[in-house]
Amino acid sequence: MPGSDLFLQTIDAVYARGLESERMPEALEATSSLLGAVGATLEVIRRTQYIEHFAALNPRIPLTLRQRAGDVAWDRQLFDEGQMKRDPFYSEFLPHLGLRYFVSIVLEQSVDTLAVVAVQRSRKQGHVEKREINLMRRLYPHYQRAYDLTMRLKGASDRSNLLENAVEWLTDGVGLLRADSKIVYANDAMLSFAQRGDGIRIVGGIRELAGHEARRIFCCARCHRAAW
Repeated sequence: MPGSDLFLQTIDAVYARGLESERMPEALEATSSLLGAVGATLEVIRRTQYIEHFAALNPRIPLTLRQRAGDVAWDRQLFDEGQMKRDPFYSEFLPHLGLRYFVSIVLEQSVDTLAVVAVQRSRKQGHVEKREINLMRRLYPHYQRAYDLTMRLKGASDRSNLLENAVEWLTDGVGLLRADSKIVYANDAMLSFAQRGDGIRIVGGIRELAGHEARRIFCCARCHRAAW
């Protein structure tokens, strides 16, 4: 079925986004097409800042802030058409953007962070129905896993950068090595020693000991570490 093919293509794009953040537009475009919408967004928001600036203006935000991860929100949970016409957000702000309706799903709801995938529809496209709401629910576990993977990779990268930044301040030569002696990171002092051949060399990204005395000292250090 064409609809099933598009759903599977959307899932593929979502997981690809989890590994490659630059492919986020592809995942959101696929989601928008699947739900027959104008566009889709992923917002990761620091709650305090967002609430202070926008919650009073956008009636969708208080609803979303009451939800848990996996909950879906849509317009008719807030207003009927008559109430939308009287609300400035719906009657003034959204028309300027060519928008009217939305459906969203929460990926993270914590003390500090709100993460939401939201799909926007025009007045002509109409309010979402059961099909679109159910599709968002079906997409949730895939978006959530991809989002979780992205956050884990970002956390690992941040920790690595913190270690590298700390090492860079040391006057001693320091390198971060894999088990095969491949250098992951070397500070400026280490690179300077290697360029002078001062005890070590770096050849093809591999740390090598320069000379018998350097190898003897390194072996002694390894034995001492094992004894400790």
